[in-house]
Amino acid sequence: MSDVDRLVAQINRRKRRAKKLGLPDALCDFYDKARCYPAWKNNQPLIVPNSLADLHGANDSVGFTYRGERYSLQLTPSGSMPDGESLGSIELQINEIRVLEICVSRYMDCPWCSGEVTAFVEGSWVKPFKNLAGEAQRLYERQAKIGFQNEDALRARFNIGPGNWFYWLTRIKDCLASLLK
Repeated sequence: MSDVDRLVAQINRRKRRAKKLGLPDALCDFYDKARCYPAWKNNQPLIVPNSLADLHGANDSVGFTYRGERYSLQLTPSGSMPDGESLGSIELQINEIRVLEICVSRYMDCPWCSGEVTAFVEGSWVKPFKNLAGEAQRLYERQAKIGFQNEDALRARFNIGPGNWFYWLTRIKDCLASLLK
C-alpha cells in the first residue's frame, strides 16, 4: 500500500467517524439556529442558550464563547445550480482551530442539509459541541410549540400558570380545601 493509499484510507476513516458521531447533521442544524442568535438575543432570548457569551455575528458567520472556549461558525457559499439549489460549506472553529467542515446544500430558503465531511479533527470538543447543539434544538422546539411568543405574556393573556397571581391563588385554595376534608 502506497503512502497516498494510506492517506486516503485514514481520511475515509475520519469521515466515517464524524458521520458515526452525528457531527455533520449536528453542525448543519446548529448553524441554522446559531446564525440567528445575534438577532434573537434581543427579540427571542428564550431560544438562545444562556451558556453562550460574547455572542456576535455578521453575514454568514457567528461567534461566541461556550464553556471558556471560543467558537466560530462560518458559511462559505460556493455557487448555485439552475434548479435553485445553493451549495457551500460550513466550518466550525474552536479557539481558532478548524475542527470540522462539511459541504452543504439547500433549496430556496429551506434549512441547509449536510453533505460530505471535508475536515475533521476529533478531540475533547465533540461532546460539549453535541451537548450545545442538543440544548439549542430543545430550546428551539420549546419555543416553536408556543409560536415563538413570550411565555409569560401568553400565560397572562390566558390566565394560566406560575406567572399569574390567579393561578397561585387557585392552587392555594385547592390545597387548603384538600387539607380541610
